[in-house]
Amino acid sequence: MGHSCIKCGSSDAATTYEDTGLTHCFSCNTTYKGEGEYVEHKEQGFSNEAFRRKAILDIQKTVRSISSRTFKQFSYGKTEEGVHIYDAYDKDGNVVAQKFRYPDKTFSWKGNTQEVVPFGMNLWRSGGKKIYITEGELDCLSIAEGLGGKYPVISIVNGAASAKKDLAKHIEYLSTYDEVVLCFDNDEPGHKATAEVATLFKPGKVSTINLSPYKDMNDVLTNLGKAGVLKYYYETKAFTPDGIVSGASLDYKDVVSIDDSKSYLTPFEGLNKHLRGLRKGELVTFTAGSGMGKTTLVREAAYDLAVNQGLRIGWVALEENTKRSALGFMGIHMDTPLHLQEERESADEDNMHKAFEEVINTDKLYFYDHFGSLDSDNLINKLRFLAVAAEVDFIFLDHISIVISGQDTGNERIAIDNLMTALRSLAEETQVGICIISHLRRPSGDKGFENGTEVTLSHLRGSGGIAQLSDAVVALERDQQASTDSDVGTIRILKNRYTGETGLSGKVKYYKDTGRLLNYEFEEEGFVDEEVKGEPDY
Repeated sequence: MGHSCIKCGSSDAATTYEDTGLTHCFSCNTTYKGEGEYVEHKEQGFSNEAFRRKAILDIQKTVRSISSRTFKQFSYGKTEEGVHIYDAYDKDGNVVAQKFRYPDKTFSWKGNTQEVVPFGMNLWRSGGKKIYITEGELDCLSIAEGLGGKYPVISIVNGAASAKKDLAKHIEYLSTYDEVVLCFDNDEPGHKATAEVATLFKPGKVSTINLSPYKDMNDVLTNLGKAGVLKYYYETKAFTPDGIVSGASLDYKDVVSIDDSKSYLTPFEGLNKHLRGLRKGELVTFTAGSGMGKTTLVREAAYDLAVNQGLRIGWVALEENTKRSALGFMGIHMDTPLHLQEERESADEDNMHKAFEEVINTDKLYFYDHFGSLDSDNLINKLRFLAVAAEVDFIFLDHISIVISGQDTGNERIAIDNLMTALRSLAEETQVGICIISHLRRPSGDKGFENGTEVTLSHLRGSGGIAQLSDAVVALERDQQASTDSDVGTIRILKNRYTGETGLSGKVKYYKDTGRLLNYEFEEEGFVDEEVKGEPDY
């Protein structure tokens, strides 16, 4: 977009060009670089008349694969010293200015630049099937060369940064065409300009050309000739903003691909039957009251994915150090609660070393030693590293409540929403599966979760964002104070975006002698194929 000029003070007449680093002001016709170093251009022996038309010589040979016929059609010539020059017209077809392009790719103007219309626009009447708009004059000439100069093609004259502002002046003329095709450079400024200019028109009117692997249309003409220009000319696609995908652009095989939605089973029968296991790209929340065994539950799932299914796992446990995490996985492997000192002292040394080599000393498990740092942005960066650089398949985060408690935000609800949004975006972007643990807030009444109170989505601590952004929410319920079976828990699915099934999903039991949490008794009775009673309307 235009900005103020340091020479004349104009508020928006100056444009800086990223490829040269130069700034040109269309108000005072000054070109400068950096903080104001003036770029001198010799007058090339011409007088200071408003228009130096006699200086234009026909380009008699092909230049950059563009013929002399095309140059002449667009009143594009050169000076005896090799400076390219063209006549610039106003909306009534009058020559009002000239633009000079120098060998060092800088340029200057003479005349009334405020009245100048896009390059080539004087050649085409309003109305028609389609009009092509390029970022530079040579690209416009390249398309014209490929089409024999018979079909409307114009170019912006002030660079990509000013494209929207400049074309907005001619929206009435451009809108008379059924289709407006934007063919800006295949680089970041060009892509940005395309998105900005597209907003000037009603949806469905703008199309684009994917120039890859070439930078611009002159690059296409130089490398592929006229046939290449025609190929790209007809390969237009309707423009859609970032994040909007046309159904016509989707591939059938990609849509129905089994690999994209492959499910990985867990050690728990109920979750496999009703949740269909875990999937990459999804965000699954596990929750329970304090001391219920939720960490043990997800550790069992992580171990099974890594050891039995050969997947890579990122284990981010913020309430335990890496030694405790490693002992937990080794303990599952040995059916021994190795996190207890007395169990390690009595365990066979060779078996412990074997468990270490088979489970820990591999490329299947990655741990996060947080050193007391719980900053959420830093955490997301670490998770991104696990997903992208370490190429893990699933990340287990235990737990999000401690991340929030370590921040001085003053608003827990907003902090949780922000973190959940970041986790959801990470899962979608990298297609890593993310399983998180979340705490519950105290239920109303005298009976707490340690007494077996049924968990609902409304009990999730701090924010509705946890329920809203999760693909699935799984709760573990257990009556710790029961006279019998106090070590038996019930798995309850509170949300299930994949199949829609929610409700009771089997029982698990904690075996103290082995430190394992395993299937205890799968019960189909009581399972409901509907939303859980009391679920809030998120």
